Parts: sequence; C-alpha cells; structure tokens
Amino acid sequence: MLGKPFYTTKTGGTGLGIMVSKKIIQNHNGTLTINSEEQKGTSVMITLPTTNQNKQVIHKIAGNE
Repeated sequence: MLGKPFYTTKTGGTGLGIMVSKKIIQNHNGTLTINSEEQKGTSVMITLPTTNQNKQVIHKIAGNE
C-alpha cells in the first residue's frame, strides 16, 4: 500500500508524500527502497547518482514512528 496515491494512516494526511518523493527520486535516476517489519520498525533508503558515474550518494533514514 505504501506509495499508492491517497493511501494514508494519518489523520488529515493526503497520501501523496511517498508517491511524489519516489517520482522526484526516479526523475533523478535514483531509487527509493522501503523495508518494514511489524513491531521492529521501518527503514527508508534513498540512492542518488553523483556526477561521477562510479559513485553513489546514499541517505538512509531509519526509525519507528
């Protein structure tokens, strides 16, 4: 369900955040990977290419909200 337009578990949420973020990342030739385990938490990895084709910038956010 994550990334599906208008799906949200938040009161007042629009359900567009992950979908829009994923599209922006893909437009920059990057990837968005989400791993989630119930009762353990969720990790999100965003990978974007640098100007040097042999390197990647990895920004990882892990948390349990």
